[in-house]
Amino acid sequence: MKIKHSNVLQDIELPMQFSISFDKVFSSYKTYADKVNENHPYHNSAKKMVDEIQKFPELIEGFSDFSLLDKYKDQIDLILNPLFPEALSTNEIKAASIPFSFTSFKFTTRFENILNDAGEDYILRARNFEDDIFYIAACTWILAVVHNYYIDLKRPFIFDIPDKNGEMRSFRAAYNGDMGEVIATENAPHITEEDIKLLLDSFDNIDIWKEKFPPNSYIFKGFGIMNLFDVTADETISAINSNLLRSDENLLQDLRINLAKFYNIKDLMLGFSTFEISSENLELAKIKKSKSLILDGESEIRCDNFFCGYIFDKVFRKQESIAISDVEKYGKLTNQNPFYKKLKSKGIGSILIIPIKQTNNRDLAIIEIASPRPFELNSINQHKFKDIIPVFESAVERAMKEHQNILEATIQEYYTAIHPSVKWRFYEAAEKYYKAIYEKEDNVKLDEIIFEEVFPLFAQLDIKGSSTARNQAIKEDLMTQLTMAVNILKEATQNEQLPIYNELMFRIKGYLDNLELGLHSGDEVGILNFLKSEIYPVFNHAEQINKKLSKMIAEYKNRLDPDLQVVYEKRKEYENGVTLLNDKLAKFLDEKQEEAQTMFPHYYERYKTDGVEFNMYIGQSLVKDNKFENLYLH
Repeated sequence: MKIKHSNVLQDIELPMQFSISFDKVFSSYKTYADKVNENHPYHNSAKKMVDEIQKFPELIEGFSDFSLLDKYKDQIDLILNPLFPEALSTNEIKAASIPFSFTSFKFTTRFENILNDAGEDYILRARNFEDDIFYIAACTWILAVVHNYYIDLKRPFIFDIPDKNGEMRSFRAAYNGDMGEVIATENAPHITEEDIKLLLDSFDNIDIWKEKFPPNSYIFKGFGIMNLFDVTADETISAINSNLLRSDENLLQDLRINLAKFYNIKDLMLGFSTFEISSENLELAKIKKSKSLILDGESEIRCDNFFCGYIFDKVFRKQESIAISDVEKYGKLTNQNPFYKKLKSKGIGSILIIPIKQTNNRDLAIIEIASPRPFELNSINQHKFKDIIPVFESAVERAMKEHQNILEATIQEYYTAIHPSVKWRFYEAAEKYYKAIYEKEDNVKLDEIIFEEVFPLFAQLDIKGSSTARNQAIKEDLMTQLTMAVNILKEATQNEQLPIYNELMFRIKGYLDNLELGLHSGDEVGILNFLKSEIYPVFNHAEQINKKLSKMIAEYKNRLDPDLQVVYEKRKEYENGVTLLNDKLAKFLDEKQEEAQTMFPHYYERYKTDGVEFNMYIGQSLVKDNKFENLYLH
């Protein structure tokens, strides 16, 4: 019987001490050995076992010296045989174990082989429990077993055990405690309902837990049964999920390590490329970003020439994964096409090609997983990747959005406002710029954007007589404002016979007479300066004379625009009319321009003056996927 001792109890405190006992197994033997079961098939063998076990009372009463496991290993092996059927020994990963100490014994054949592959120096110890949490987990177990209060601390024990190749595999432990019991000593405090409420709010306060459950204040008597389950694939998927949330330069290497474990291929190779694919021309793919196993810095490839028709159809048309399990066989079938030659030159024996479609644009990410040996990657284990494709899709979607934001920011920083019809050219420049940075080229600069051989078109729509109408509106507003000022001064003369009032009315009459003849340059500024410097100081005095004057001056001020401090009534009507007409014209042009864009994409820029003006440019260099003909000018 193999025994695996652990040093856990030497390193940490626990609220319990341990007494290894096989009393519960012994009681089961005694039940079958009892006279009432003399006709049971197990009766005679059980009697012999009872007689044998009674020769070693320590095995029943219990012992805390773990070294006695070695002394009684033959007897313990015999006692536990019914719990470890030989028929299941090569399948189950099971052992008898002392809870929270990980000292284990009576291993199944499969478990023993796993430990032998790990080496003599390997010690069973859970990876995901710190000392304090380990202590609290033991306390919650005591609460459940002794005090019938269950606290959900579902953090399973995970063991990382190296295989014979040195690759780490992960195992989750499940415990059966039916062969043990927990006994409170006289040093164990009484646990009240208030204590439990306090503990529920004190997960981070280990001192409170140690106060309620002092070290060694309980005894675990018996042993447990530990079953391990290989969760390496689940752990690997979890690690891939975590890594795909990152975007640093080590990501590809870390994913390679994850997938090497996932496929159990130590020297697995991993590459990727991002292609921009036009729906009008699937055959020509532009390579935007690449750390590929099958490409060597190409900026674009003819997919229909590079790949065979089957791969082109499956990967690029249908976006479905494929497996080439034997590269040499593929070479014979394709007459050694360029794709085969690339695989051969890279020492690839089998490969998976997995397309990840990015939904919001024309980008297609290709993941390449390869092995130096044929048949290690094939159509069967290709399906394992289906479990993690959604994770890669989310990561690609997120990476594309981040990349798009970077391109947008670069375009906004280095270029002027951009019309949607030519934005593709600026994206190309930004893509080229960041690809050069990614490939660590020297003296990287953004391209200057020039569109050659384009036809410029210009048009202007103006409102006939708009300048005359505008001047008439200004004139009427000024005359209204001056007339109100005269009326206030007339009222003031009824209360005070001051010469200044008559003088100001005379000067205002002169301005009104001039306006009747027409508005001239400088009239508006001159009148407003006159009002501000000559009239308003008099108003400040006049509004103190009586309530009627005060009311007239208040009404005057209310007629003024609050920002411009002039009467702005006719001008506002004029501007509203011009704006309404221009808006209707602009809307009409924009709608027609959208129709024209469907005929042939072109640059269009519209802006407003007193009317509406627009510029248009059309030509081959402005478009990416269309062919320009002169007839589009008409």
